[in-house]
Amino acid sequence: MTYRDIVLAVLVPICFGVGFTMAKPAIDHFPPLFTMLVAYGINAALISTFWRSPQKTPHLQVALIAAFVVTIQGVLIFYGYQHVSASVCTLVIQVQVPAGVLFGWLLLKEELSLRKMLGITLAIGGVIIVVGLPTQSPPLVPLAMIILGASAWAFGQVLLRKLSQDSGLVILRAISIHALPQLLIAGYFLETGQMAAIQTASLFQWLAFGVFAFIGFFVAYWLWYTLLSRNRIDEVMPFMLLMPIVGVFSAAVILGEPVTFANVAGGAVILSGVAIVCGLRLPKFSQLPLKPAAD
Repeated sequence: MTYRDIVLAVLVPICFGVGFTMAKPAIDHFPPLFTMLVAYGINAALISTFWRSPQKTPHLQVALIAAFVVTIQGVLIFYGYQHVSASVCTLVIQVQVPAGVLFGWLLLKEELSLRKMLGITLAIGGVIIVVGLPTQSPPLVPLAMIILGASAWAFGQVLLRKLSQDSGLVILRAISIHALPQLLIAGYFLETGQMAAIQTASLFQWLAFGVFAFIGFFVAYWLWYTLLSRNRIDEVMPFMLLMPIVGVFSAAVILGEPVTFANVAGGAVILSGVAIVCGLRLPKFSQLPLKPAAD
C-alpha cells in the first residue's frame, strides 16, 4: 500500500466508527431497513447527479455483491444491534476482519502469513481491551445475527474485489442502485411504522440519521471501495480494527459515554496489531529527502 492509501485506510474506520455511533439513536427510532433504504437512495441520487462514468461490472454480479454487503448484512447486524449494547456490537462485529482475510485467502489466493495472523490476533485482543467484556452474557440470537452479518459483509467485500471492474464512486453507485429494490422488498416483509417514525422523529434523531447516511455510508464506502479497487483484501481489512477506537471516543463525545484507561491502552494495542498485519515500516533516515535538489 502507498502512504496515500494508508491515510485513506485510516479515514475509513473513522467514518464507519462515527456513523456506527450515530446509527444507534437512528435505528432505535427509525426501522433499520428503512434507514438503509433512504441512505442508499441518497447515495444513488448524489453520485448519479455528479458522476456520470459508465458502469463496467455486469449488473447480475453487482446485484450479488449488494445482497451480501447491504441487504443480508443489514438485516442481520442492525436487527441484532437493536437488542445488544453498542459496546458488545462493536466488539462482535470485528469478526469481519479475520473473516475477510480468510475469505480473501480462499477465494482470491491472497497470502495468509504467520505475521498477519499474529497481527490480527493482537488487534482483536486490543478490541477486547477497548470495548471491555460485558458483565452479563448478551442474548445468544442477536449475537449470532451480528456474527453472521459481519461475516456476510466480509464475504461481500471479497466478491467485490474479485468481480468489480469499476472505481470507488462507480461501484458505490451501482451497489446503491441494486440495493434499493432488495431493501424495499425486505422492508415490506419485515418492517412496519415507517411513516410514524418520520412524523415523530426529534431533531437529534434526524441529525443522527443524516450523519449515519452521509458520513457512515456515502463518504465511508466511497473511500473503502476506492481502496479495494487497487489493494488486496488482506492489506485493507485490518484497518477496520481501528473502528472500535473511533466508536468508543465518538460515543463519549456525542452520547456522553465514559472513556476509560482500557480504551486508551486497547487502542495502542490495536494500532500495533494493524501495523504488524500491514508490515508498516518507517522510511530509513538515509532515504529522507534532506538534501536540496540540484539546480
